[in-house]
Amino acid sequence: MINICPVCGEPLTVTELHCDGCGTSLSGRFMPDRGCALSPEIMEFIKVFIYAEGNIKQVERLMNCSYPKVKNLLKKAKEELDVSSKNESMSSEQKNKILEQLNKGEITFDEAMERLQE
Repeated sequence: MINICPVCGEPLTVTELHCDGCGTSLSGRFMPDRGCALSPEIMEFIKVFIYAEGNIKQVERLMNCSYPKVKNLLKKAKEELDVSSKNESMSSEQKNKILEQLNKGEITFDEAMERLQE
């Protein structure tokens, strides 16, 4: 699926959906799933990764590439799908702000722990 305008380079928006079965059309402003915007390289990697059931050694063999290459592709896939662990999603600045609030007595220890684990 093309997700970038070939003329100006801005993101494209889906504005119409059509059912060939019954002829129904829906128009509006639809946001495609992140999976629709994956690069061909990452889509192919994900297919191989799933086929190999997550076995990196098998992915290496199937793609004829090295372990670092597989890890790099996995990292790129996480980025393109916007998948991150909960710890990665909170910036150091946000963590420091919570710790400062705790230090000033503005929040309790339990509240701080809850916010840090969100």
